[in-house]
Amino acid sequence: MQTFAHMEPDDYPYPHLKEIYLDFTNWKNWDTVKPEGIITGCDWKMQTMIPWWWKHFSNYNSLPVTFIDMGLSDAMRRFCESKGTVVKLHIPKYLLKRRIPLSEKIHPKAEKRQKLERLSYFSKPFAMLKTPYQHTVWIDIDCQVQAPLSQLFDYCEGQIALTPMSPYKQKNPTQQEAMPSDKVLYNSGVICFKRGEPLMHDWAVASVCREKWYFGDQDILNALIYEQKTKVTSLPNTYNWIVKEWGSNPNAKVVHYAGLGRWYDHDSFSKFKIRLPKKPYHW
Repeated sequence: MQTFAHMEPDDYPYPHLKEIYLDFTNWKNWDTVKPEGIITGCDWKMQTMIPWWWKHFSNYNSLPVTFIDMGLSDAMRRFCESKGTVVKLHIPKYLLKRRIPLSEKIHPKAEKRQKLERLSYFSKPFAMLKTPYQHTVWIDIDCQVQAPLSQLFDYCEGQIALTPMSPYKQKNPTQQEAMPSDKVLYNSGVICFKRGEPLMHDWAVASVCREKWYFGDQDILNALIYEQKTKVTSLPNTYNWIVKEWGSNPNAKVVHYAGLGRWYDHDSFSKFKIRLPKKPYHW
């Protein structure tokens, strides 16, 4: 089995770009690494959710936050700088666009939208390597924090902590066979990890070097966990409550609206809606 942390030059899709790959797949050097903190991030397509995310997070927490700027507007970057620290992350599109083939037949406009979205997905593994904390908790921007999160750092002592998902068929366009019975799939909306964890490095490397192509970064992470037999600490689903899978839960500490978009209404989910302002935030 190949070890992704030790790739040979010829393993890279474009050997002449090896130095660029290495620059993005190594841990960022910091003069000072803080003990613990939260990171999140997005690009301009989801940046209107940042004030919403911050409002709920700050109602219960005063933990340090680092925002990963994957392509924010100047105004939103200033907003993030007023709430925490900001780290710029720019992955050239030519490094990732070959990693997102679509096998399904969809409308050209929908295909273009999906390709743009998937570029954002594949930026996430590189964001992890920018953390300025020894113990880090990543929280997706479409997660609503409803409780204090300090206990999450206890889960950073292991290799990685993730919430298991309900079983479903692996969404890999080139591998449509049924999932192995001994494989557990995890959701990457909330991730607890320790800086220097090899799996996080391998995740970034695999995102640009895997021969097999996956729909998103979460599928690659699950593949690595299975192939490398990584010991994953099970994060209670109350810290990553996936509405689309389990319905509503007022007692959840972190509610994850993955795949539901900005507006969603379903009787079984208690008329759930994410309400975003029609007018821009002022700061």
